[in-house]
Amino acid sequence: MSASPIAESPIVRALLRTLLFAASIEAIFARLLTLPASSESLPWIGGLRESTGRAGDMMSWVALAVLVPSLLGVAHAALRFPAWPGRANSLAAVGSLALVALWLSGSLLPQAPLLAAAFGPVALVVNLAMLAGMYEARSDVAGRAFAVALAGSLLCMNVHALADLAGRASTLSLRPTVRDAVAGAGIWLFLAAGALAFPAFAPSAAESGGRMERAATLGLSAAPAFALILGAATQSPILQRLIEGLGAETGPPAAVVLRSGTAAAALFLVVLTGFRGIGRPDLRARAYGLFFLLLAGYPHLHGYEHMLAVLGVALVSASPPPRPSLSVGVRLEESLLKNV
Repeated sequence: MSASPIAESPIVRALLRTLLFAASIEAIFARLLTLPASSESLPWIGGLRESTGRAGDMMSWVALAVLVPSLLGVAHAALRFPAWPGRANSLAAVGSLALVALWLSGSLLPQAPLLAAAFGPVALVVNLAMLAGMYEARSDVAGRAFAVALAGSLLCMNVHALADLAGRASTLSLRPTVRDAVAGAGIWLFLAAGALAFPAFAPSAAESGGRMERAATLGLSAAPAFALILGAATQSPILQRLIEGLGAETGPPAAVVLRSGTAAAALFLVVLTGFRGIGRPDLRARAYGLFFLLLAGYPHLHGYEHMLAVLGVALVSASPPPRPSLSVGVRLEESLLKNV
């Protein structure tokens, strides 16, 4: 397949790189980085916390400034170049516009819990529609299993979140054991989707480049996995939020080792798959989609994370494996990149 000229556009590459950089800084400094309160007795620790907090807040606004037009591009592309069967294209377009409208309304009306609660169901419907289209378009087991695992994870996450909201608003709620089981299933399905990303997407991106480039790719992919293992082993406060999100700090020692090891393996495979595809114009959009899904994390607690996940699912699900002829999915990928 010939390289997409739109994917090679300097403006588009700059926008996607800006979003990837800003989302990475926001995820590390605003959502992951924590410092123990007792350490604030040291002046430099307090200064570091303040600096990283400002950096995370600033990058969250930068990421939103690029993310909102990206979702508008998804809506535009879904209508012009249908990539999913049935009504999934209309749902992707209308849902993306709805998410942008919800974010704008929430920005103007900070005290709007109903708007905040609406992000989850809207994003879930859009993501499930696109992943269903991906399942139908893919003929390989790995690609279909990735779509099923990610869809199941998103469904469990939203059921757990809605159960919590219902429990706060009324006496109707899921039993704690059922709620914990749903949350645990969502985590394991999320990790399974990460592990399946490699067989689903990496084989179409054969390794290229010199020995040093391949070594650097492996090193960059192994670094976050090693950091997760180190944090789970030492209970480092800096990684506490990530460990809690994966549930790696609870349960018997064997369960902690199994869960943290599985999470590290999935993290390594997602990053490796993304790096393998980011150097190829025809696979670059999919690589960005995997990175955005990773940075959206689990669970999605804010509208920004829901929107980032929708963009990631759109770029991944609209990018089938390369074929000899230009497919509808590739035309949508080009339009997505053009309208970011």
